[in-house]
Amino acid sequence: MLTGFVTGAEAHAFAALPAADQRAAAVAQASRLFPMLPEPLAFHVTDWVNERWSKGCYAALFGPGDWSALGPTLTTPHGLVHFAGTETSTEFFGLLEGAVRSGRRAAAELLSA
Repeated sequence: MLTGFVTGAEAHAFAALPAADQRAAAVAQASRLFPMLPEPLAFHVTDWVNERWSKGCYAALFGPGDWSALGPTLTTPHGLVHFAGTETSTEFFGLLEGAVRSGRRAAAELLSA
């Protein structure tokens, strides 16, 4: 799996492209970075600007001191409800790796509950 992001004004221009052109642009960019990249088996785009809950940002970004104040609240289970996602990760915050790690953390919590 290869994940990439288009940000700023370029994100708006990218979002306006037809799906086939989005795929072609993304594959062309990835191929410049990874010349031996095979043709993708699948391709998915999330339009974060129009995504219902995030409204334009793929991750919440905290300012200095916010994680210290909010982190325990974000990661504390409420009964059998456990929270995971990049925003609850103590490492790789805001990245896919953080989301994966927090998912593993929440799964381990549930298995030991």
